[in-house]
Amino acid sequence: MAGEAGGGRALVEDLALLTLSPASGRPLTDSTRTPPLLAGALLMDLALRERVVAGERSRWWGRQLEVVDASPTGDALLDEALRRLRRRSVHARGAVQRIGGHRTTGAVRERLVTSGLVRHEPGGFLKLSRWYPDAAARDELVAAVAAALKAPDPAAVPPRTASLVSLLHAVGALGKVVPQLGLSRAQLRERGKAFADGDWAGEAVAAAVQAAQAAVTSAVVAASAATAGASS
Repeated sequence: MAGEAGGGRALVEDLALLTLSPASGRPLTDSTRTPPLLAGALLMDLALRERVVAGERSRWWGRQLEVVDASPTGDALLDEALRRLRRRSVHARGAVQRIGGHRTTGAVRERLVTSGLVRHEPGGFLKLSRWYPDAAARDELVAAVAAALKAPDPAAVPPRTASLVSLLHAVGALGKVVPQLGLSRAQLRERGKAFADGDWAGEAVAAAVQAAQAAVTSAVVAASAATAGASS
């Protein structure tokens, strides 16, 4: 079985660490992918904690998500996401839009800076901000993702690590995070899809987890199309 990682952090923190380059201090995912990616991590974390469940499926918007337990989780990021969902049904893609955005991205990174897991170098005139992840913490996560991708059975991988693989696959970032697995792009996509489509989350939360993953993919496609249209 692939190992678990995280040390009690929220899933969104681990995803933010994984998608920061230790060499450049810049995100490995572009501005159209990062906000929905982190929002998806918040939704998946809530689903794994059985705070959010999946409801009916819409032809255009995917499954609905409903908050079934709005009591505090003890984590400020997750509690803010619950507050924004407002305890009512919302389509998964709408939920990604509601709890994501650059404000959420900034809050996640600031928490990592405060905890000492990221070193921030502010930007300035003609200089971009840099966010350097702690090498040991990130290496542990990369190793867990790599082990999961090599595991013969995705269902045997711990849910938290499987969530990371599924979300990285949703935005096409697996090859950037674990570039030296010896797998072709097609093989990497196939392995990632096995996690996106798998039942590793268990029957009770699988539908909500898969709805969050699908919503991230949909949001990225829509944002990319809008960007392409604006530049043409």
